[in-house]
Amino acid sequence: DPSKIALAREIGADEAVSRSDDVAGAVAAFTGGTGADAVIVTAATDSNDPTELAGELCRERGIVSMVGAVKMDVPRKIYYEKELELRLSRSYGPGRYDPAYEEKGRDYPISYVRWTERRNMEEFLRLVSTGQVTPRRLTTHRFSINEAEAAYAIVTGEDKQPFLGVMLEYPPASADDGARTIRLDSRAPKSGKVGIGFIGAGNFAKSVLLPRFKSAADASLTGVSTATGMNAKVTAEKYGFGYCTTDTEQLLRDTSTDAVVIATRHGSHASFAAEALRAGKAVFVEKPLAIDEAGLQRVLEAQAGSGQLLMVGFNRRFSSLVAELKKFFAPGQPLAIQYRVNAGPIPPENWLQDLEDGGGRIVGEVCHFLDLMQHITAEDLVEVFAHSIGGPTAELHDTVTITLRYRGGSIASINYFSTGDKSYSKENVEVYGAGGIAILKDFRELTMTRNGKRKRIKRTSQDKGFDQEVAAFLSAVKMGGEPPISLQSLISTTRATFAINESLRTGQPVAVSA
Repeated sequence: DPSKIALAREIGADEAVSRSDDVAGAVAAFTGGTGADAVIVTAATDSNDPTELAGELCRERGIVSMVGAVKMDVPRKIYYEKELELRLSRSYGPGRYDPAYEEKGRDYPISYVRWTERRNMEEFLRLVSTGQVTPRRLTTHRFSINEAEAAYAIVTGEDKQPFLGVMLEYPPASADDGARTIRLDSRAPKSGKVGIGFIGAGNFAKSVLLPRFKSAADASLTGVSTATGMNAKVTAEKYGFGYCTTDTEQLLRDTSTDAVVIATRHGSHASFAAEALRAGKAVFVEKPLAIDEAGLQRVLEAQAGSGQLLMVGFNRRFSSLVAELKKFFAPGQPLAIQYRVNAGPIPPENWLQDLEDGGGRIVGEVCHFLDLMQHITAEDLVEVFAHSIGGPTAELHDTVTITLRYRGGSIASINYFSTGDKSYSKENVEVYGAGGIAILKDFRELTMTRNGKRKRIKRTSQDKGFDQEVAAFLSAVKMGGEPPISLQSLISTTRATFAINESLRTGQPVAVSA
């Protein structure tokens, strides 16, 4: 494109050449015959020509850096004979796609990485400020946001106009732009119903919790708070909340909200739970309650100060099949339990594996199985001992065998495996005691055997106790009385996950304090 070659010269290029010209000759002349120290490829094409040309233009032992999306059938002869180094570059530099860098602000030391994503941006802005880089010269089109479709028609090639930068312009900010709350329904919650507010509305909240709270006879959805306004508004409109907000304090100040459901990422559960309790709200926290002891202490102090109901989303204990299983065994008799979980893999970069954001899989999911076994045994857990594939130094502890000892004499094991076939059933619970055996298969089928007599209960769909869990919470908020899960049990289960992680680190049994 001759116009782009001319523009390149105008805004600072030392030399600019058309592909149809003698590019290799121009580079040789510019470099005194040695060739380029480095060639940066920023083209976008299905052709292999940029890869071949870059090799021709480099001096011996030079560098070819691929930034653009081009075909990369590397010609061995030229790259081998010159011993060229081929690099692929992320768009903004080191730090790109690294959550620790981009989301948590953990910088790379300059002595190890000179040009990080942030330092590249800083240098770019410096060059703009000194006039050495002129973005305005690269902007060929400006559109109002209301004309965005016309702008995209140019970018996609539907409109054949030549272009470089295409700018979308928004109208000047108004006084209302700072508002963080939108009211969708001015009506007050219905009398006699529990006003429910949500903090967080991710996939689990939308697929499991919100449909049940929306359909519950005793619930009235007051407000939803999420990190982004669009998610808050879409969620509020779909499920019938009275308002949506990105201001959590607005939700906690709302007098029509009796209880708050916390469905954010695990690392924020403890903080939000403590804030809601201090605001005088009953709290339902989707598991886990906390990802560390400091967070647990914050929640317990807030609960002690407010006296409000605190519940964690340990739904399995509310399954009707679990209720049948419990009735099968007489209380007070020691039990032996084996819990097998075909958990499946989760990539290391997933937020659930991040110890600060998700707490890891022991804290984030094994808590479910600990709670269910505490419910079945009705005994306090006193000791855990855990091993994982790879031992204490393993990067991830997600294929784990855990043994547990209870105060009343019961024993249990959790085999939590991420290495199996995902098409196989996820959970299998076997309980032995008092001459009986109960086997619960994936919360769909329960078989109980004693004295040669067998009873089988099957469900047409999986019953993990979600409906009963929500009903129990709403009833406790509305009627008062004992919480559906005792505070002591919540503490024990939470601390048990910390103890399991400690056992995995040390290779030793660890006591669990209530």
